[in-house]
Amino acid sequence: MQPDLHREGYGIFVRCCDLSSKTSAGEFVSVIDTLDGILSGEIGENKEDFFPSPYGGAMYRGRIDEALKAARALVGGLGSCGISAAIGIAWGLFQRTVNVQDWNAAALPLNQAARLAFCDKAVGRVLVTPHVRQNAAARVEFSEQRDCVVKGAPYPHHAIESPDFQQRLAVRIPAPGTPRTRETNLVLWDVVKYSAKSPDEQADLSQSLAQIATTALETFNARREDYSPTGDGGFALFDTGIQAIAFAKRLGRYAVSKGITIRIGIDHGEVAFARRGPVGPGVLRADKISGQAPPNGIAILADVWRNLDRISQEDWQPTEAAPDMFTLEAKTGAVTPASAAIAFSRPGTSTFLCAL
Repeated sequence: MQPDLHREGYGIFVRCCDLSSKTSAGEFVSVIDTLDGILSGEIGENKEDFFPSPYGGAMYRGRIDEALKAARALVGGLGSCGISAAIGIAWGLFQRTVNVQDWNAAALPLNQAARLAFCDKAVGRVLVTPHVRQNAAARVEFSEQRDCVVKGAPYPHHAIESPDFQQRLAVRIPAPGTPRTRETNLVLWDVVKYSAKSPDEQADLSQSLAQIATTALETFNARREDYSPTGDGGFALFDTGIQAIAFAKRLGRYAVSKGITIRIGIDHGEVAFARRGPVGPGVLRADKISGQAPPNGIAILADVWRNLDRISQEDWQPTEAAPDMFTLEAKTGAVTPASAAIAFSRPGTSTFLCAL
């Protein structure tokens, strides 16, 4: 089903707080499948209302009563499975865009809800924007307005104080079984300062970047199951580091040609396959690595760089920028985006069922 081109509503972002680059593959899949089961119970057949994230997931709800019902279900459902969560809710415009696989949305409320979910005080709680608090009126109890700082910006919010919106964690039962896993090379990309853009700018960027990524992925014959959207970007899996850096260079060149400023992270690590597709510690590590990249640049794990052949490395001149990081500047005549650089660091850097 094709979602409306423009629709207003509530973005609900869920961060699964215990997921990290050190979480086992089995536990990662168990947590994600449990979360997705609860989200699916709320959205039903409206798959376009679901938005995956490496750290959890998000959903769209059209009315305040639906948003509060979903938040209550997530708090109770995840808590009864022993899964610590932080939830943010914001209201605003959702604009339909494409992604490599299907439909996506450019939605400022999803960005705002995610920022609230990453507040330290959000763990085990539901934080909402002042607009959501106003719309909810007396349906639930709220705290006074407070601020939290995420990525250097303040985000005003209210915490829902009603007991049903505060987690009571059951004892977590270790996930049995072994999920399908794969040691692979990951390329993850996103738009620099995407959340600071206006809704229309976000929609244009999302649409253009999806088209660019589709072209680049088709060029490298990437399989559908090896791609996943991540908010304003995405990630893809490649068998070799040579393929990964070649794809990253191609994607970066396309982005620069369209005036889109992105950053890219390349990692080698373990990916597990949940029902939604690839997840796992390697994805979170690639996301952190990408945060070290300069605008229009690439950050790459040092092990991946060292294992590249001479031909793949010859376009770049490495310079140590820090004890654990180098920048690679394009050599004269190399076919790379103008002013692009690569940085790389050494390693170190409802009704539901609990998925077991």
